[in-house]
Amino acid sequence: MLEKQLNENNIVSKYGKIAVSVETDSKSINAILGMDILSRLVIRFNTPNADDVSELKQKIIDRLKNQNGRTLDQKITAEKGKTINPDNETKALMQLALSNGFIQASGEENGIRVNKNSSEMPIQDQLEYDDPKTIKKLLLSHSISRLSFFISRQKSDEDFK
Repeated sequence: MLEKQLNENNIVSKYGKIAVSVETDSKSINAILGMDILSRLVIRFNTPNADDVSELKQKIIDRLKNQNGRTLDQKITAEKGKTINPDNETKALMQLALSNGFIQASGEENGIRVNKNSSEMPIQDQLEYDDPKTIKKLLLSHSISRLSFFISRQKSDEDFK
């Protein structure tokens, strides 16, 4: 619904097509990388709407944009009996996909076949309010306070150095 409203002709002509993604909890990456055997990894990344990102992440974005690309899909399948060991660029792409795409993985945990999807692990905030008249103000102030978190998470490569 929101994506449709943001992609009306008058907005698209001025700002370009806007992709809307649910912000995913970074714990989804840890859950995926923590699998005993990671046999398949699929990452979809849509170029962001003018985000401020780390140097490594900017390199990925620039590479995609230099090719007039909007979406990057990366799929890695492990050799039979082996596990995927993502490098720093793949981890950076995973970090970008938290806010602008998704990550899917298949593998094993404790000998059991499992599938994980970052889209199933959204960031969830719970707010309490007393007066329905103040909900808009509360949501706006909470959104502003969370914005710095989302910006700093894209600027950092710390999780995979």
